[in-house]
Amino acid sequence: MAKIFLSYRRSDSQYATRSISDRLQKSLGKEALFQDVKSVSLGEDFEKRVNTILTNCEVMLVIMGDEWLTVEEEDGGGRRLDNPDDLVRREVAAALVNENTVVIPVLTGGAEMPKPDDLPDDLKALSTRNAAVVRADASFESQMDALVDEIVRKVPELRPVVRYGKFGLMGVAAAAIVGIAIANYWNTRPPQDLSSIRWNEEQNV
Repeated sequence: MAKIFLSYRRSDSQYATRSISDRLQKSLGKEALFQDVKSVSLGEDFEKRVNTILTNCEVMLVIMGDEWLTVEEEDGGGRRLDNPDDLVRREVAAALVNENTVVIPVLTGGAEMPKPDDLPDDLKALSTRNAAVVRADASFESQMDALVDEIVRKVPELRPVVRYGKFGLMGVAAAAIVGIAIANYWNTRPPQDLSSIRWNEEQNV
């Protein structure tokens, strides 16, 4: 069962969510994550599957882009967050009342934490949750390292598969280069003359 639920709006943070999801999968394994249709089989009841995961997940990442608060209904009927049937609102509201789920806002792009007055009543508690910041810049890897560390601290049974930070990648690359150099040395070095060794052995008999 997935331990981490990714909640996001495609129209708001699709590409940021893809980068975050890919990085989490590399660090914690694909099985640790639930991400909407990517984690639901064809023909499976989507809402039933989502509700099952929401009941059992231990961490929800609420990924917020610049328009998370303001995205409107396609028919011009107002903000999606103001619709009680909005899927994102329902996901986050369910996680906020589940005492076994840690809800972590993740700010991407230029997003800032919403104020209580910006949110419907069942989401107001989100405004007081300490947020992670993950920007698409040179700090992405270090910010993701910090997020992975926090998730593992919350869910100890999750263990990082590999560290993908700047120095971690450099270390892996350096080890690979050294390994290749050693292999090439042993494969290309001239054969050793063992005659003197055999002669010395005969002298010792």
